[in-house]
Amino acid sequence: MNETTLDLKGYEAWMRIKRYSETTISYRIKYLELLPDWNWNKILWLIQKKALGCFYSVLNYAYYINDQEMITKLRNYTPRRQSRRFVTYLKKEEYIELIDKLKIQPKREDLFLLLWFIFKTGLRIRTAIAFTMRDIDPKDLSFSIKTKNRVYVRGYIPQSLYDALMDYCNRNKIRPTHRIFKRSYDCYYKLMRKVGNQILGKNIHPHMLRHSFGVYLYEKEKDINLVAWALGHSKVETALVYTAKDINEYMRTAKRLSEDE
Repeated sequence: MNETTLDLKGYEAWMRIKRYSETTISYRIKYLELLPDWNWNKILWLIQKKALGCFYSVLNYAYYINDQEMITKLRNYTPRRQSRRFVTYLKKEEYIELIDKLKIQPKREDLFLLLWFIFKTGLRIRTAIAFTMRDIDPKDLSFSIKTKNRVYVRGYIPQSLYDALMDYCNRNKIRPTHRIFKRSYDCYYKLMRKVGNQILGKNIHPHMLRHSFGVYLYEKEKDINLVAWALGHSKVETALVYTAKDINEYMRTAKRLSEDE
């Protein structure tokens, strides 16, 4: 395949037209800057070093320049899915500390409610910020909302969270058909990283709260099918990552037993 210089400026403009988020654009440009020439060996090296996130960056760029040969190669190549081996989640004491500190900061009340909301429902951040009070049935506090995959996710929220959302909407004059959380995805993502470093001394991201919901639901119910249904996964195998905590505990127990012999 002939080597060509990457058209990053044109690719960035194309992603903006496609309405990609600022965070997605910056990450994908950063990955592609490591690839000076468009050839398979360097692409393979980059994917193996950076794994799944870079794979989709390169594949997306191949669609941008309409390189059918490269698209076919990438489709036939399966990268290492490191993100499927382990799941990052917040410990309960970390979540409580984070919520308690944010609760007393009036300017970050919406962030406090969003963290509480995702932790209790397991929704993706983009689905959560599109949420309205109309999506909640006040009779039994159940909700039904369409996700990015055009699949309806159903669930319940606690009475205390519902009361807090109602109070927040009434004080800020947010109508039932309007979004509860007004800021953008990029803004909430940066805020979570900032408060995570300030309060916990670690980076946190929105999906970490969804992971926490899956881990603690499995810990309580021990039913992987229930976890898959609650998180809106079409395949049960996708939800197996939330059993990693129990697998790690099993390995530690097995190691102790082997040492006792």
